[in-house]
Amino acid sequence: MWSPPGIGSDQEQDEEVLLPMAKRPRHRGGDRAGGSQDTVPPGRADDRQLIALEHMLEASGNSANRAASSAGRQKRMPAERIFAVPCDILRRVAPLVDVCGTMQEPVIFVKNVDGCHGRLVAGRTMDDLIDLGHEPPAPSRGQRGAISVEWHWKRESRTPWRTGLRTLSDLAEQLLEYLRMDPELSRIPALRQRRAWNDAEVLVTTPGCSLGRHTDAQPANCLLVIFCAGLSCRSQAWPAGRFVERVLESGDVMIFDGTRTAHAVPEVLRRKSGQPDCPWLAQRRLAVLVRQSEHR
Repeated sequence: MWSPPGIGSDQEQDEEVLLPMAKRPRHRGGDRAGGSQDTVPPGRADDRQLIALEHMLEASGNSANRAASSAGRQKRMPAERIFAVPCDILRRVAPLVDVCGTMQEPVIFVKNVDGCHGRLVAGRTMDDLIDLGHEPPAPSRGQRGAISVEWHWKRESRTPWRTGLRTLSDLAEQLLEYLRMDPELSRIPALRQRRAWNDAEVLVTTPGCSLGRHTDAQPANCLLVIFCAGLSCRSQAWPAGRFVERVLESGDVMIFDGTRTAHAVPEVLRRKSGQPDCPWLAQRRLAVLVRQSEHR
């Protein structure tokens, strides 16, 4: 079992303690007789993904998707509109979590959060975009497309964090609650705060695109949750000045304070997409940026 070194008094918890950890969160009560530390019984990854996929399709009410679910083991299906996020998707998937950085400046990576390699992420985003009358951004190779907050083009805006798009905030809330339920992860101060959510941003990139080291314009002391689908990318961060790099694949999530922690995406990878048969994301990377609000 991982235990953060030096955790004891409140004074000790405020120190810059390193957080090397990779685990599946163990929820309180998981060690009781007859219980398991995994929320879903241990099994092959494909079994977990199929359980989550079938439940997702049942909850979404999409009959076409449901009819195709029997092929879930053999083939990852293309992104289609998905009308709802199942309320217990995190409990069913029980994704692996990789925590880096420090207690005061964590960077958290979550693997395959929806259990179906980004299909739920892409499908919910597509559904919300179409409902608002937006065509999903579809840039050509080497280009990027985005739906960005008003701050980027109207600095004096009274609603600087507005895009009009509220996609995936419910999944972000589920994810943070899932992490808080673990007694070790719940010690991280950034996870303790409960806040509302701002509008989401959508960024679609292609091989040849990169984003240099930077920090984001967003409310201070708020977490940024990045949901990924489609192509993979190399993602870098510098929590407390320490270099961290991971490959984010379709379905993965990265969580950190975008204002405090410098980060970069030096490369969109040309490897196989999580939605290889999807015209939208077979050759593109989708990143949905969901940020906490300054309001509680």
